[in-house]
Amino acid sequence: MVFQLLDDYKARKIAEHLGLEITGTLGVIIKAKLNGIITSVKPYLEKIRKQKS
Repeated sequence: MVFQLLDDYKARKIAEHLGLEITGTLGVIIKAKLNGIITSVKPYLEKIRKQKS
């Protein structure tokens, strides 16, 4: 499985046009948890919340 992380509106639109799956930050964190890459989602959510404050 290959992931390409993009945080750019134009890049997401091109990926969508190419038929690639689009997943937001929360989706990436959840997939990491489901695939055993991380053990807990909570620390990542807390870090995101702190950055938005």
